[in-house]
Amino acid sequence: MKKIIILLAVMLIHTSLSLAQKFENAQTIRQKVAEFAKKQGMVTEFIGDQALTMTTDDAQYALIVNGENPTYVEIRFADLDISARDYDVMLKTVNYINQDKTVVKASIQPNRNILRISTEMFAFDAQSVTQHFKHYIDIINDVLKESRERYDEFAANKQFNDIKMPFEVYCANIINTDFDSNPLSEVNGEIKSAETQYIHIGVSLIVHQEGEYPIDIKFVLPNGSYSISDVDAKYTFSTTMPLSSETTFFDLGGWGSSTPGTWKPGKYCYQLFYKGQLFYVREFEIKE
Repeated sequence: MKKIIILLAVMLIHTSLSLAQKFENAQTIRQKVAEFAKKQGMVTEFIGDQALTMTTDDAQYALIVNGENPTYVEIRFADLDISARDYDVMLKTVNYINQDKTVVKASIQPNRNILRISTEMFAFDAQSVTQHFKHYIDIINDVLKESRERYDEFAANKQFNDIKMPFEVYCANIINTDFDSNPLSEVNGEIKSAETQYIHIGVSLIVHQEGEYPIDIKFVLPNGSYSISDVDAKYTFSTTMPLSSETTFFDLGGWGSSTPGTWKPGKYCYQLFYKGQLFYVREFEIKE
């Protein structure tokens, strides 16, 4: 029995030493990530004991590390100056990101002038960070791009904030689909003219009063006119939204044709009307 206890003790010590050799402290992780970033063509600079900046021709990122086994690691886009932005619209944008995204977080710093978008993780070694490094950067860049688009959308619709309605459209999406509503693009992703068929509209809602609500839609073309199927039509098309208190999203339908290339390249906009009142607009672009 004594020999067995001694053997177990030796095995535990050996295991502890092996884990200790495998685990890397925060400084080692930061150093190895810096070496990795240099190989990716980034210019790196150590800031204090925890931060590392990584700069490309187009952007700057920061890596924050602290703690041990595991080490807390945060990758963030360099803080953005938002002092010239509408604070209420920016706050709505940040809230949207934090509600809609699961792997990033957004925050406005206490002075209200800085926007921070970051992703975070815990790691035992640098490899855990570097093997997913490009993926993390791509995620941050995608969210940053979407945050700019959402800011513009929310800013354009701030003019309708005081309209009293039984429901509120929080944000709106577009997607290219075929006749059977099968997606031909990512939601709010790039849409190429040659691939276009039906542009579908989806709206995220806050329902204040249940009911069935008639909605009229105009698709405004790049030349300022709007698409219609009848020369006397006042709107592009109309639909009805049956909404319950639990409704959070509604597909308003699509407009176009089964023939690919229906939509020509250019900047478009759709407008939503309730009882003749314009209450939401959403710009989008069809690429060449």
